[in-house]
Amino acid sequence: MKNKHKKQLKVFSLIGLLLVLGGLVIDILIKSHIITKYIIVSDNYILYVFSLIFTVATLGCTLLSIIVGVSNNRVLGLQLREIVSLGNSPLKIGNMIVNTFSLVILSIPLLAIECNTAITLLAIILIVFIIRNTVVLCKIVFNNDYTKRIVLSYLDKSDTIKSEYIQYWITSLYTAINENNIADEEELLSLLNKAARSQSEICNQIGKQIFSLFSESYKHQSFVDSYRRILRLNDPSKTFFDERTTAFNYIKNLKYQNPEIIDKINLAALIEDIIICDFLSDEEKTNICYWFFSAILDNNNIIENDKLNIVYNGFCALLWLDDDFGSGQARVKTAIILFRNKVLLAEDFEYGKKIYIRLIKAIYTRNQYRTSKYLSSLLSQIVRMIYFWSFLERETLSESRRNLIETIPDCFVETMDNASLSISFLIERHHEKMVEFLIKDVLNPSWSDPLDYFPDLLNGKALVCTPESKIKFALWFYSIWGYGFSIFPIKLENADSHEKLSLYKSIYTAAFQEFELSKNLTDSALENVQKMQRLFHKTNRLPQKYLSSSYDNINSEIAHINDILNDAEKCTVPTIRDELFKRMNDHPEIPVDETINLDHSTVFQFAPLLCYKRADYNSFNIYYLQSTITSIVNTLIDKRLQPVAISFDINGVNTLKNVLRKNKYSYRNYTFYDDWGLDGTVRKTDDYKELVPIIDAITYKRNSYIHSYLFLNVDDIKLNYSIEEMRFEELEGDVLEEYLAQYRVADEQYNIDGAVYNKVKAIEYFKETRALLIAKLKIETNVSNNSGFKVIFEK
Repeated sequence: MKNKHKKQLKVFSLIGLLLVLGGLVIDILIKSHIITKYIIVSDNYILYVFSLIFTVATLGCTLLSIIVGVSNNRVLGLQLREIVSLGNSPLKIGNMIVNTFSLVILSIPLLAIECNTAITLLAIILIVFIIRNTVVLCKIVFNNDYTKRIVLSYLDKSDTIKSEYIQYWITSLYTAINENNIADEEELLSLLNKAARSQSEICNQIGKQIFSLFSESYKHQSFVDSYRRILRLNDPSKTFFDERTTAFNYIKNLKYQNPEIIDKINLAALIEDIIICDFLSDEEKTNICYWFFSAILDNNNIIENDKLNIVYNGFCALLWLDDDFGSGQARVKTAIILFRNKVLLAEDFEYGKKIYIRLIKAIYTRNQYRTSKYLSSLLSQIVRMIYFWSFLERETLSESRRNLIETIPDCFVETMDNASLSISFLIERHHEKMVEFLIKDVLNPSWSDPLDYFPDLLNGKALVCTPESKIKFALWFYSIWGYGFSIFPIKLENADSHEKLSLYKSIYTAAFQEFELSKNLTDSALENVQKMQRLFHKTNRLPQKYLSSSYDNINSEIAHINDILNDAEKCTVPTIRDELFKRMNDHPEIPVDETINLDHSTVFQFAPLLCYKRADYNSFNIYYLQSTITSIVNTLIDKRLQPVAISFDINGVNTLKNVLRKNKYSYRNYTFYDDWGLDGTVRKTDDYKELVPIIDAITYKRNSYIHSYLFLNVDDIKLNYSIEEMRFEELEGDVLEEYLAQYRVADEQYNIDGAVYNKVKAIEYFKETRALLIAKLKIETNVSNNSGFKVIFEK
C-alpha cells in the first residue's frame, strides 16, 4: 500500500511540474510576441489567482489538521493522528503542509514576473492536491476497512508493537466475545497471535490476563475453541505463559460450582470434542479429560447419584475405543489414570467402587460389538494393575488397601441385556486379544502403564513394574485363558537390532524362569496363577501339553537369539591388544611409562580365561588383563621393598621418624600420624610433633590399586609391559568337559546363556561361543629394591 501511494504521488508531482513548466514557457513566448495571447484577462487577474492559492492552501491545511487533531476514533488501537503518521499511510499531515506551502512559495516568483498561465495551472494543481488529500482523509475517517488495511500492513512489517495497542486489543476482545462478534474476535486474536510470536514482553502482557480471557471465552464458545483461540496465543517455542496451568486452574474451579453450571458443561460432548480435536497432543488430551472428570467427581455441591450419572455419560463418550481420528491411545490413557487415581487410590473406597462399576459398564456398552486393539489394551492394563496392586505392590500400599483392591473384581452391575457384568465377564469375552496385548506390550510397548505407585514425597522404591514382571504376568494369564494360542509367547517381530535382541532375551529368560526342567510351572508361578484364578473367579487352567509346548518354544527362542547374537563380530587377538593399549593409557590403574626397561623382566603366564568369542565382551577381557597386570605390579613391589614394622605407640612414632630421617623420600600413600590407632597420649608427645612435619614434607599420592603402605624416593609408581604371547585356545577333551560341567542342571541337560541344551547341542554351542584366552606378558615397574620401604604393623 505504501509503495502504491508513493508511486501515485510521484506521477502526480511529475505531471504537475511539467504543466507548470509548460505554462511558464507559454507565458515567455507570449511576452516575446512569438505566439498570440488568445485569452485576455484583467490586470488584477494574477492577484486574484495568487489570493486563491494562498487561501486554498491555508484553509485546506487548517481543515485537514483540525479533523485529524480532534478525531478520537480508534482503529485496532491506533488513533487517527497515529494512523496518518504511519510509514505506509497514504496521507501524512506534515508532508501535506510542506508540499502545499511549497506550491504557495512557488507562486510568488510567478506573480512577480506576471506569468498568468503558469500561476493558473499552479492553482489548479494545488486545488487537485487538496481535493485528493481530502478524499484520502475521508476514506481513512469513514471507511473502516480501508483504514484497517493500512494499520494491518504497518503491523505486519513492524518489529515492535506498543503495549497500549495490545491492551486495546485485549479490551476489544472482551467486548467481541461478549457480543459474539466472531469477525472482530478472529481479527483481534490474529493480531494478538502475531504479536505474541514476535515479542516476548507482549506474551507476558497477554499472560497476565489469559485466565480472564479464557474464562470469558468459555462462557460463549466450546472449551476446545476457547483453548485453541486463547491459550494457543502462547509461543510454543518459548512458552511465556503456562497454558496447561491456566486450563487446570479453570477446570479445578468446577469442583466448587453449583449443579446448574455443571449441567451446562455437557461432559459427554465436551470429552468427545477434546479427544478428537487436532491441535492437542495425546498427553494434553489425557490431562484435560482427567481434570474434568476429577473436578466433577470431587464436587460436593452435587448429590452422589447425579455425579455418577454425569460421569457415566462422560465415560461413554470417552470409551468409544475405536481408532477414530487416531484418538484411541488418548482414550485408553485417560481411562487408566482415572481407574488408578479415582478407584484404586480413592479415599472413600466404596465411592471408588461405584466409579469403577460405571467405568466397566461404559466399556461394555460402548464396545460390545467391537474388538479393537484399544479395548484389549484397556482391559489388559486394568486386570494387570488390579493383580499387581493386590499382591506385588507391598512397599507403598498398606495391607488393608491391598485387601480392598482385591475385592474390585467382585463388583458387578446388571446391563440392559441382563448380563451380569464384571471384569471377569469382559475377560472371558476378550481373553485372546488380551493375551496378545500382554505379550506384545512387553516386547513393543506402545502405551504408558502407571503400574508402579509412588506416593507423594517418596522419591525411590523397588520397581514392581518391569519387563520381566510383566512377561511373567502374561505367562500366568496365558496359563489360564490362553486357549487361542498353542504356544507362548508370540514370535519375535522386527528384532533387527542388537539392543532389541538383548532385551528380548532378558524377557524370555524371565518367562523361562517360571518353568521347571520337567516343563511344569514352578511352585512360585503356580501360586501366582492360583491367586489370579481366585481373583477373577476362573476354575480351570491350560492342559499340561500347552505348557510343555510353551516351554520348548521359549527355550528355542532363547537359543535362536543366542545364535543371532553370537553371529555378531568376533573378538580377535589384535583387537584385544589394541583395546588393552588404549585402556592402559586412557584409564590407567597404574600409569604406564614406556621408558622402563623390559630386557631383564620376568615373563608372566596369566591364568587361562574362559571368555566369549563375541566382540561385545571385549571389555571384560580387557578388564581381566589390566587387573592382572596391576596385581603383578603389587606383587613385584611387595617382594622388592624391605618392610619397616611399626606399632601404634611412641615406639612406632620413633621407628618411623628415624627411618625417614635416614633418606630423602618424595612419594607416600600413607600418613600414619592421622591413623585412629594412635591414642591421645601419643599425639601429645614431642616425638609425635616432630614426626608430623617430616611426613608432611613428602608428597602424598593416593592410588586405590596399590595395596601396600609405601614411602618411596620416586615421584610416582609406574609400570611398563609388553605382550609376549596372546592367543585363543579352543576347548577340547577333558578341559571342555570340566568347564561344561559347571552348567549342568540335570542329566544330559545344560543351561547355557539362559537356554537349556542337551549334551550334544551344549558341546556344539559351548565350542562355538567360548574359548580360552592364553596370555604371556613381560611386566616391570620403576620400583626397585632401593626405592624405599613398605610399612607393616606389629601385632
